[in-house]
Amino acid sequence: MAVWDDYKITIPKAGNRGDDVSELEDVKHVVHPAAARRILEDKKIRAGIVYDESQMNQTRHTVVWLSANTWSYGSIYGTVQFTFPWKELIKGKRFYWVEAMPYQNAAYRILISDKDVSHLKFLTPYDPSTDKGPIRERNDTWYWNHKYTSEFMVDSDLKLSDCISFKGIAHKRDGCRIYGGNCPEREVLHFITSGRMLAFLMSSGNHAVDPALRVAPPRSSKTFSYDFENAVSGIWFALVQNKDTRFEGGIKRPEESKSIVRGALALFGADQPGEARELVSLLKDEATFQVALEAIVNDHFGACGWKLPS
Repeated sequence: MAVWDDYKITIPKAGNRGDDVSELEDVKHVVHPAAARRILEDKKIRAGIVYDESQMNQTRHTVVWLSANTWSYGSIYGTVQFTFPWKELIKGKRFYWVEAMPYQNAAYRILISDKDVSHLKFLTPYDPSTDKGPIRERNDTWYWNHKYTSEFMVDSDLKLSDCISFKGIAHKRDGCRIYGGNCPEREVLHFITSGRMLAFLMSSGNHAVDPALRVAPPRSSKTFSYDFENAVSGIWFALVQNKDTRFEGGIKRPEESKSIVRGALALFGADQPGEARELVSLLKDEATFQVALEAIVNDHFGACGWKLPS
């Protein structure tokens, strides 16, 4: 009996759907906003030492954690999601079964590496094209067992230039793996988190995930992705439509208003929404904010004539 037998899948026949099987096209790395800002500043996700109860915690081997899962009730790992294409990620690498974890929803763990790991005696080499476990490959199509939690350990840094999607997601309301019951992100709406991240990027001149935000939907004339549009909605909802927002100032000139909105974005992106709204209150009206925000977006992305959706 192979160590992965409890998690094995059967590849469905052409045109059929298999039980607990999905095609594997991309994987995600999820963190909290503070960690996301560090990643954006570094322009990569740095591999780190494993600290949990894994067998890997007895080594100095560093990894980046990824998963193919999405969670309808939110993630326990954070609210910011970086997505990477599977086939590009694994190119030239080998697979090793690490272990299964007896969580409430059991997890299978697989190391993905192009390094010599022969000194890690607890690893079992795994060939997705011949072994019948939780991930399999046939004719260059990949499949994974979505009944359980997939946890992939990639033992190298991941460049954000390879990221294909960047967005805020929901946090699990009743659990946080990092901060427990004290996590303030558990109540934050996903598009507000997207807005905070976009605000951070534009106010700091950070272009690390610009290509991901410009992946327009297929057969669309849009300049930006749906994730970008959600982020803009988050900025608008938090800084303009919020019940505490008051437009009480007289500033309307384009250059002055642009500086104020850029400053408000910096505060919002640094998790200071109240202070951001106080700065916005110096503007004459909502229309002034809109014109300034549109100018900032066009400047940041090198776009021409982008307008806030009506």
